[in-house]
Amino acid sequence: MPTNERKNKIIQATLQRFAHFGIAKTSMNEIAEDMRISKANLYYYFPDKETLIREVICFITYEIFARRQQIIDSYTDSIKDAVFDLIELNGEYLKKYYMLYIAEHVDWVKDKNTLQLFEGFHKKEAESMVTLFNKAVAKGELEPSNMEHIGHLYLEIMDGLIIQRMVFDIISEIPDASKVEVIIESQKQAALLILNGLSKRKL
Repeated sequence: MPTNERKNKIIQATLQRFAHFGIAKTSMNEIAEDMRISKANLYYYFPDKETLIREVICFITYEIFARRQQIIDSYTDSIKDAVFDLIELNGEYLKKYYMLYIAEHVDWVKDKNTLQLFEGFHKKEAESMVTLFNKAVAKGELEPSNMEHIGHLYLEIMDGLIIQRMVFDIISEIPDASKVEVIIESQKQAALLILNGLSKRKL
């Protein structure tokens, strides 16, 4: 089996275990057993668990970004619909990988390489929101403003709503994915307040 194909299969197997049991409760031994390979073979592809975690996060994030870009590219004349579609998309992944979102806030995230990874993802996501908001300005849906600042502020508000609703789960590491629907609704309401503040008309 080619190296890249084997690595992808390991990442997918790890993702399934992380999504079900969480990161902290998953060992490299268990991943090797799932793949029916030796632990030494697993370490050949991923020198430590932190590297494997980052690869799993990248796998999910690139998938989300590709779908986000499709929504942004398909925007025509309803910024509200586009933003709500992005919120629903994030909610879909939040439900599916709830255990990983909880784990995003524990000690392993303090690793320098992981922090840089998250910072890069946040920057790219903010840039995509700036692009969408600027498209809405060009279409006449939103008033011209400092969209770079607003794009970053928008994401901070959306992330804050997630953390606020998940804080008990983060501390206890006891998942309650039923909160996701509440998070989605709160994000939509907050997004509407922001958009109406930037809009030439009520959305």
